[in-house]
Amino acid sequence: MEVEWSMLLADTSSVEKLHGDVTIPLLRSWRNRWNDFAELSQLATYPGSEQMAAFRMALDPAMQQVVEVALGIPPTTVTTPDFVLDRIADYVRAKRNIALDRVAFEERRQGPSETFDDFYIALRRLAEAADLCATCFDTRLVTRIIAGTRDAETKKKLLAMSPFPALQSTINICRSEESARANQRSLSGHSGISMIQKKIDRNGKYNMKLKIVKLINYNMKLKIENLRVFECALVRFVDATFDNHWSRYSRLHSSDRVFFFTVLAEVQRTGALLNFCHLTYSGYAKYRELFSLTHARLLWWFESDEDIYHPTPHRPEFYTEITQAEMDNHLTARQT
Repeated sequence: MEVEWSMLLADTSSVEKLHGDVTIPLLRSWRNRWNDFAELSQLATYPGSEQMAAFRMALDPAMQQVVEVALGIPPTTVTTPDFVLDRIADYVRAKRNIALDRVAFEERRQGPSETFDDFYIALRRLAEAADLCATCFDTRLVTRIIAGTRDAETKKKLLAMSPFPALQSTINICRSEESARANQRSLSGHSGISMIQKKIDRNGKYNMKLKIVKLINYNMKLKIENLRVFECALVRFVDATFDNHWSRYSRLHSSDRVFFFTVLAEVQRTGALLNFCHLTYSGYAKYRELFSLTHARLLWWFESDEDIYHPTPHRPEFYTEITQAEMDNHLTARQT
């Protein structure tokens, strides 16, 4: 009975196979699971040959070839699983320049829809693959969390802390801030239902624009096939006609009608369909579909630190929502 029980404990079917194309982070995770299996099955009490037989059963065919051919460790070799795992780690590490992992670690940022925990796990794996020094490991992680976190308020709070925050404190703050924002959205009605309603409203807004274009086509005997042509002409007309406080409240005249359709014809002729801001800042375009120009500009600035009114850093020029052709003219004129 004791023999049957020991054979059951030595069964490696519960351990996921170690693949030949494993990376350093995945190898470390697999090794942790292997150590757990070895502890639970009391593998150390088995003879060395049986330990290695169990270990080889946990390798896929590609990794078995790596061990036997690339590392020169045939099944008849007297050794231990830990020694072979160390050799595998050296082999995997040598196949990839460590500088690449360090660059990936320094450039890692939290994605638009990525939770903090997912961001931290990925960052931690990159840090381990980059083989950072043990003494500065936590400090480097904190620095990358501050630099890479998506939330501007959390970043500001962490930068204001003195002395420099510890790793666990930083993690706790990021998690609590993310949880607080999620709870606030729930209390403010930004639930799944409200998001669906926003999508419906956005589609309704788009359909209403199409209806307006069709109505203009019918009444004015025009042929506007592209909604962006109409939007582009409308933006240019408003910027030129309502350029100050008084003009916004002045009476519209027939000359304004003539001017609008002149602008519309010019846009159709030149093909200036895409707005510079929509073309350059896809995130801004996402907000612009739901909010006014001012609100969309502010939300995009919160998210990316990019101001669509000042597309070139450290330049005083002010560019409102204009066409790509107009922006190209501005930039060309400034360079001459």
